[in-house]
Amino acid sequence: LESATAHEVAHQWFFNQVMNDPLQEPWLDEGLAQYLTYIYYRDYYGAEAGQRYIDSWQARWMRVDYAQIPIGLPAGSYSPVEYSAIIYGRAPLFILELQKEMGEVAINEFLREYVNVYRWQTVNSPQFKSLAEQHCACDLTEQFEEWVDGTDTLR
Repeated sequence: LESATAHEVAHQWFFNQVMNDPLQEPWLDEGLAQYLTYIYYRDYYGAEAGQRYIDSWQARWMRVDYAQIPIGLPAGSYSPVEYSAIIYGRAPLFILELQKEMGEVAINEFLREYVNVYRWQTVNSPQFKSLAEQHCACDLTEQFEEWVDGTDTLR
């Protein structure tokens, strides 16, 4: 119940304040809500509790044998098992990868600005990527191709 509550509170920012098309890009709100739930566990209970929450994402993704299914597909493109595994498991792992690439300070600044810039607007993946790149002064194309678009697996 605690994790569901923390997750739903996170939706006050990601989907309620910064919206996306949940049918076309559900990863944008669910992945971020899952990531913020991890931050809650880590900050409130410590690194070990945070890691256990990350482990729950891995367990979800394992339900589809860690299939490299892109997180950026429309909701209707996933089977019910895939939706849970990819949107609630793999998508927050992608946000965690961005944190590692950008650094925790930069991703926190990015998420703060993401809410401030896009509050009450509908955002898409390219806008998310562009703002993230501004905060890390880096090119995240490779990460987005691997995780969001799945284009690197098509080569």
